[in-house]
Amino acid sequence: MNPFQSLDQESLLDALTEYYYRYRLILDKSWNEKEFTETRDTLLCILDELNRRNGYIFRLEEISGDMSVDVQST
Repeated sequence: MNPFQSLDQESLLDALTEYYYRYRLILDKSWNEKEFTETRDTLLCILDELNRRNGYIFRLEEISGDMSVDVQST
């Protein structure tokens, strides 16, 4: 069961915003593979619930597998 199914639309959008900011912070400032993976998975779960509510079909395999993240240390 998707833990976001119980949230109303506004709360779901708030969660999407919060996790997107976390995701960007990890990418931009504090790269950590575990945090990145957990945050990405949560974002995908939120997006899946939003798409389900709107009747869209979202498949992870539709995302290009060759996407890479270029992380630069400062």
